[in-house]
Amino acid sequence: MKTIVLANPVSGSFDKNKFNKCLDILNRKFRKIEVVYTEYAGHAEKIAKDEDYDIVIPAGGDGLLNEVINGIENRIDKDKGILLYKLPFGTSNVFCREYKIPINPIKAAEQIDITNFHHIPLGLIGGRYFSLMVGFGFDALSVKNVDLNLKKRFSKFAYVYSGLKTFLKKEFHPFEFFTNGKRYEAYHLIVAVSNKYAGSFNLSKKFKKGKLNIFYLKNDKKLNLLKNILLISLYNGFAGEQIYSDIIKLIGVDECQIDGDFYKLQMNSNFVKIKKSSFYLVNI
Repeated sequence: MKTIVLANPVSGSFDKNKFNKCLDILNRKFRKIEVVYTEYAGHAEKIAKDEDYDIVIPAGGDGLLNEVINGIENRIDKDKGILLYKLPFGTSNVFCREYKIPINPIKAAEQIDITNFHHIPLGLIGGRYFSLMVGFGFDALSVKNVDLNLKKRFSKFAYVYSGLKTFLKKEFHPFEFFTNGKRYEAYHLIVAVSNKYAGSFNLSKKFKKGKLNIFYLKNDKKLNLLKNILLISLYNGFAGEQIYSDIIKLIGVDECQIDGDFYKLQMNSNFVKIKKSSFYLVNI
C-alpha cells in the first residue's frame, strides 16, 4: 500500500523534531512512504487529486486537511477506496478532536490502525467540500480579519483578537436561507457536519451526525451575539436557533469561512448539501 504524508511546514504547531519522530513510527508501520512538503496554497489539493496512493496522511492543520479532502473528492477514481488519517500539527486541530485522534502527533502516529475505517459526512458548498463547518456573518468576518503574522506568533490568540475586533467594529447585515420548506432570515449562521468548534468546544448537546446542523441568530443585537460567544466558550453550546436538514439554499451572502479558512463564494446564491465521503477515515 502506497502511503503519502503531506506536511505543511508553516502550519500552526508544526515541529520538525516531532514530525521526524512521527515518520520513524510510520516507517515501521508501512513499507512504502512518500513525504511531500507543501509549498503553496492548494498544493496538497493538487497532489491529492493527481497522485496515485492508497493512504494519505496530512500533517498540518484543518486547512491542509480541507485541501486533501477536496483533492480526493474531485479525483476521477474517487471510488478507489482511499484511506485517510491526520497528524495534528495545526492551531486548533478541530477535526482530530471531533474524531478522537490524539492531539499529540506522536501518539496519533502510534495509534493509527488501518484495519478499522469508515466513511464520514461531508458538507458541500459552491463546489467546495468541508469536513467541519461553513460559517457566515460574525464567523466569516472573524476568520477573514485574522492577521497571519499574528497567527504564526501567537496561534489561537490571533483568532481571539480578530473576533474581538470584529465584534466591536463591524455591522452585520441580514441574509436569507431556505430549507425544509421554510424561509429563514439570519445575521449569523453556522452549518456544521462536526460538533467541535474552535478547538474543543461543542456546538450542541443535540448534534445529529449525518445531517446538516444549522445554527443561526435571527437578529443583529450585539448582546445576543456576545451571549452566544460566551456560552460556547463555557461549553454550553450555541445559544441561538438550531434546525436540521440535508440541503439549504442561501441568498444575499457571498463570504464565508470553510473549515477555518476564509472563502469568497462565486455566486450570491448557493446551496449547502451533505454527502458521504468517498474516502475512508482510519479509526484508532
